[in-house]
Amino acid sequence: MTGGARITLDMFLKWCQAARQNDLCQYHEGVVGRDRVNDPTLDEIADIAHLLSQTRYLRLSQMRVPGLTDDRCYLAIRTGTGFAPIAVLTGEMKARHHMALNVLAHREPSLSAARALRAGLGIQEVIAQGIIRDLNSAGLLEEAPSRGWNVTDKARRLMRAA
Repeated sequence: MTGGARITLDMFLKWCQAARQNDLCQYHEGVVGRDRVNDPTLDEIADIAHLLSQTRYLRLSQMRVPGLTDDRCYLAIRTGTGFAPIAVLTGEMKARHHMALNVLAHREPSLSAARALRAGLGIQEVIAQGIIRDLNSAGLLEEAPSRGWNVTDKARRLMRAA
């Protein structure tokens, strides 16, 4: 999938599921860091691309768009290796939630959930608290007596890889 047409979240997820080694997908043209602020679809696509690059399922690249602009063409390339969380590829779980749950599942016992998220994801306290509320309301995180927050069995099932 290439070209300048606007990609939907569903299109990107389907491409990720079907892509073979070295297949290429242009997922944005512009400036992702700027454009994702006002575009929830791009924000989620960028999160998925980032997560799948961390797991080596995708390689990300960008090229400058010719002209007097800061715009870039953002590309995802299927590596043929790595892994992808099934729940993220099927849209059952947001990539942002998967990254947060991974941090929480592997945190030091002495760290609070909010502190672990702040350190592991490089986010502010208010954002960490919002993620904790979101995960809790989705049944992915539960409050544990005197232990803070625990990742639920449901979350652990959803976090498995393809």
